[in-house]
Amino acid sequence: MAWILRVDSFAMGKSSRLKIERKSQESEAKQVQLAREAAHKLIAEAEFPLGYPLTEITQIMVLSESVYEQIVAAGIRSLGKGVSQDSLADFSCESHLALDKYQAIAARIFREHVKVEPDCKPGCNWCCYPRVTLKVSEAAQIHRAIEALPADKRTEISQRMTTFVEATNAMSPAAVLRSTRLCPLNENGNCLIYADRPLTCRTVHSYNVRTCRAYVETGAMVASRTSIFSHEIGRFAATAITQVLAHYGADQRSFELNDLVLGLLTDNRVGTAIGKKKTTALDPYHRGEVESAAITEIGSILGK
Repeated sequence: MAWILRVDSFAMGKSSRLKIERKSQESEAKQVQLAREAAHKLIAEAEFPLGYPLTEITQIMVLSESVYEQIVAAGIRSLGKGVSQDSLADFSCESHLALDKYQAIAARIFREHVKVEPDCKPGCNWCCYPRVTLKVSEAAQIHRAIEALPADKRTEISQRMTTFVEATNAMSPAAVLRSTRLCPLNENGNCLIYADRPLTCRTVHSYNVRTCRAYVETGAMVASRTSIFSHEIGRFAATAITQVLAHYGADQRSFELNDLVLGLLTDNRVGTAIGKKKTTALDPYHRGEVESAAITEIGSILGK
């Protein structure tokens, strides 16, 4: 009888676990559905330029909605069990994979429409001079990538970032973003953490390298033909990342790359803070209004 009771108890325990698992799946499906509805709302409010065939606009709507959904699902998987520096880095990695996949599709559609190839290629680093903003999840991903480098390389990066931050500490957010110092993560024309670069870098697709060079050399911001498709997908990805961070209580502000990554490399309080809801240790690394300055400056650079 005792043996039967133990079997019944095990069966009941297994049944309870299945119910919990099913409830978790239903909850995830509900959150993805909410993400889909939010994406539809954003799509309805999106403005597309005249001249694009309706079929292509429909395609970019589908791609934008898909990347939004996938990033929300990535957030549920990575952050649903708790926010930490590692889970934030995992979320960022998954988000970037989704972004890359749909941007590749969008690039093909755009190429078929305009019949030109982007000027971007290995060794061209004019886009590595304008300042970059990023979220705490992306900073965690970059920090993990830097930590995987040899010790001497980590030291070099930290020293270059320190020099940059010291040189720009007295600048306003807009002035920092207008400064044209080569990114400390660039070495000999190549990004040391290219596979882990943030969304701001991933959405740069230039069809006229002369405009990129002109900005760095003269500060002239000349509108350049750019893929509206890639831009829209990047916009939806950025929205999804921000909303996921907000949902799980992480800091959703944007930071200047060097400020925050240097903080992670040199100050343990920052690493601890980004895994908590109240991220007071991040405050010294946040330059007020940097997000709005970034939207204006980087948007102008890309001719949006």
